[in-house]
Amino acid sequence: MPKRARYLELRHPRQVVLRYPMEGKARFIFPVMISALIVFVVSGVVTFTNIGFRVDFVPRWLKAFMTGWPVAAVLAFFAIPHIRRATEIIVRLIDGQV
Repeated sequence: MPKRARYLELRHPRQVVLRYPMEGKARFIFPVMISALIVFVVSGVVTFTNIGFRVDFVPRWLKAFMTGWPVAAVLAFFAIPHIRRATEIIVRLIDGQV
């Protein structure tokens, strides 16, 4: 079994945490799941804001969800590694480690 890459992550000046990058199937499943949750909630809120709670609310909500989810999943798949790195840089700046 190949060794997993390890990164050192400093969360506190005296605390060192080992963090493993997302690998294998998790790299594909996580963006799909997180984007589904976010798009489900946001499309519901935006649909409600635009049309209110009408008889056709649920079909319109589901249509908005099914349109937005694939876009968000693809975006999340490509953006998550970059966002993770940017977050680590911001945390280091806040903690004064850079």
